[in-house]
Amino acid sequence: ADPRDAEARAHATYLEKLTCDWPSLAAYKKAMRDLDAELVKPRGGHAEAKALVLQPYVSLFYPVSPAARLAGAAAFARSRARPPSNSPAFDAATYRSSWERGRNLRVGFVSADFRDKATMYLSLQHFRLFRAHNLTTVAYSSMEGQGPWREAVRSSVDRFVDTRRLSSDELQRQIAADAIDVLVNMDGYSNSGFRDERIFASRLAPVTASWFVYAGTSGSSNIDYIITDRVTVPMDHAAWYSEKLIYLPVSAFPSSHGAHFPASFGQPQGPQAAALERQRHGLPAGAFVMASFNNLLKLDPELFTVWLKLLDRIPGSVLWLLRTPREAEDSLRWHAMRAGADLDRLVFSDFLPSPAEHFLRVRLADVVLDTTVYGAHTGAVDAVWAGVPLVTCAGPGCVGPGLPPSAGEGMAARVGASLLTAAGCPELIAADLDGYAALVERLAAEAAFAADVRRKLQTAGRAALGDAHRYVERFVRGLHLAFENWLAGNAPRHLWVAPASGSPPPTG
Repeated sequence: ADPRDAEARAHATYLEKLTCDWPSLAAYKKAMRDLDAELVKPRGGHAEAKALVLQPYVSLFYPVSPAARLAGAAAFARSRARPPSNSPAFDAATYRSSWERGRNLRVGFVSADFRDKATMYLSLQHFRLFRAHNLTTVAYSSMEGQGPWREAVRSSVDRFVDTRRLSSDELQRQIAADAIDVLVNMDGYSNSGFRDERIFASRLAPVTASWFVYAGTSGSSNIDYIITDRVTVPMDHAAWYSEKLIYLPVSAFPSSHGAHFPASFGQPQGPQAAALERQRHGLPAGAFVMASFNNLLKLDPELFTVWLKLLDRIPGSVLWLLRTPREAEDSLRWHAMRAGADLDRLVFSDFLPSPAEHFLRVRLADVVLDTTVYGAHTGAVDAVWAGVPLVTCAGPGCVGPGLPPSAGEGMAARVGASLLTAAGCPELIAADLDGYAALVERLAAEAAFAADVRRKLQTAGRAALGDAHRYVERFVRGLHLAFENWLAGNAPRHLWVAPASGSPPPTG
């Protein structure tokens, strides 16, 4: 790549990161610092063009500062999210005066993932419950798909609209005719190629919000709120987001695992059966298995070095990773060989399309290792529900020296911490990489500590993540707070949902 060409340099860096084909640690950190500076303080006379060198979704995987991510997202939003010239006009005064108090709130959900995707794996149970909590729901689906997941969503909502069959003008008119009160973005920039971003730019609903799929800021005035919690986005991080925040009282990350995997699902096997199951996945029967089921794009060289040191310090341990992508396996084996690691202690497995099969193999791990800049989300729910200790890191010491300390403090990094807090296991949240490694070593060395953590995950953890009714009740109250704030003529503001209906909300 031409070193004078910021865009080409950014693309080259992305390919290196995708395949774990990192340069030296010093060179990697310099590339990240340069990218951070490029986004925060674009040089030259082309500020917008410079800020567009890194798409917002991709920036979530990079150890750059949240300020850099916000600057990049804002530039991207200005370049892409323009309403069509013939967009239907939204008359706020008429809408307010005609509002019928007591009627169901009408909520539209925009997504490319109403199909066999992690989004539905996590939220399907919630869609099934919205009617019982007095929501009228419309699903605007921007991606093709067939099968039981899509049909389950279709049967759960009041209207299912396949937006691929509509022109942009027709879609605008459809949303206006549906008289949506709150329009929820379930794509963000993660599926920007499959949805019409102008839906939100047209401001066809009084309130807009982002919910759980895209773990970052839109950088746009077209999205009013992010639905989150105070662990995922602490109040003192609010300046990193263009949106105001709707705080749920516990983790805002949804889970339908209670419906998919009830207590009777896949009961623990005896030692002999478990050993055979481990053997089927290439795992030694008596090994201490450290697993990470994240896409390897989330990994960076400093954290991989920590993992290799853990292999060296913990006798009989193995590191179990997924081939996602497959090209990264060769790179990681090469890095491990250079570090002097025993390559036989690195085990790679293929992605399993069946959530049930994958969940069963998660239970074979002794610990799940979270990544730091973009952590486990669906995988974190899998680990907690399976009762497997998840070790995560949340704090300025989670990216190592030579990088912006806030790089590991974005919401994409903190979902694991949020879920562990909800599950009653904050002791598994480290503040820095040394503490992260020490937690893994303690789980390997202290059987009583590991057993206590597993017991809490299987009781308090399942209770916290498995109560979809409670989650939906709080989620709906959050939407009502935002809509009532708009009805009163107020600009969006931070909102706190009380733990129980009728109790005073927390503040701060």
